[in-house]
Amino acid sequence: MSPTGRWLAHHLGRWRLDGPATEMSAVAFESRQPERARLIREYGLRDMAFGAYVHTNGMKVRVEIFRMINFVAAYGAYSLERSAQAERVAVGTEGALEANRLGFFKGEYYLRLMAEVGTADRVALLDLARSLEGQVRARHSEIPVLIQHLPSDSLVPGTERFVAGPLALARFGDFQDLDDVFLLSNEAVEAAVAEYRSGDTISPLMIVEYHTPQLAATAYRQAQNYFQSLPEAGRARRILKREGNYLIEVLNVQDPPAAQMVVDQIDYAPSIHWLKKNPFEDLPPFQSIPEISLIDFYLTAFGFIGVSLLIAFTGGVLLGTCFFLWRRRRLRYLPGFSDAGGMMRLNLDNLALPPPDKKSLKRLPGK
Repeated sequence: MSPTGRWLAHHLGRWRLDGPATEMSAVAFESRQPERARLIREYGLRDMAFGAYVHTNGMKVRVEIFRMINFVAAYGAYSLERSAQAERVAVGTEGALEANRLGFFKGEYYLRLMAEVGTADRVALLDLARSLEGQVRARHSEIPVLIQHLPSDSLVPGTERFVAGPLALARFGDFQDLDDVFLLSNEAVEAAVAEYRSGDTISPLMIVEYHTPQLAATAYRQAQNYFQSLPEAGRARRILKREGNYLIEVLNVQDPPAAQMVVDQIDYAPSIHWLKKNPFEDLPPFQSIPEISLIDFYLTAFGFIGVSLLIAFTGGVLLGTCFFLWRRRRLRYLPGFSDAGGMMRLNLDNLALPPPDKKSLKRLPGK
């Protein structure tokens, strides 16, 4: 079973899985639900699984689990399908509950639960969601930094969305004509949109983040050219600003000073992004080395030195013994004399040299 489908356990408290879970690749999912799948794939969908759970009271719930490339993508898919009127609930990193639907994300997983119309039970739906949350294992999960940089003053709750590309941006009519201007089709560009209340009007705000200052400069030039091409009345109802690698635009501005105060609250915070899959994502978490005292350090060091000396001494004794025994064995196959370590040889058997010529011997003086 894939890493996604294994979270759909057969029994979760008072819930049981009605039939086998179905696993599906991103391509197969698009063949079944083309429009929705293309939107979710734009965020980075790996695979998905779904199944139906039945409660002991007869309530039926369809559960969908999407495994995304990271927690940012999981939040993006969750925020895209979350209703602005949904109630925030404490499930996963963030959850949203509607009449018969509950969605939440945790780590790189986005889960959506849909109860049959007329059978929804809020308590039972929350119980299943929390049971599934306990099944899902995720190393890291948080609200994306770009979403956290949206100002909270005058924010319409539930309108925060993470945008990964042009398909998602097209869901927001106010910004759908700005894709080419802000280069959102580039994988090194992402955005966050939200709505802000100013009196009786709603002003959409978008923050676009570029992973390089070169991209930010190019997009800013394009946005300025587009801004200048608008009629004067259109320019008066917009605010465009660059802040570091952020481009900020506000539409439908009715109170320019108030809107400018909201824009000025946005600060650019540099961050590191993996343009592709993080190569360290699947590695096990780092285990820190426990601290040791100075005494333990010295005992360990001297113990290591002592063991090293013992190994060296033992090795020397064994090597010397082997050499001695080899020499001793070798002498058994040589004539009965000692070669004194190979330095000299006594010619006791006249084998090494011819017998001397007595006539050639000179008489020694005094004899």
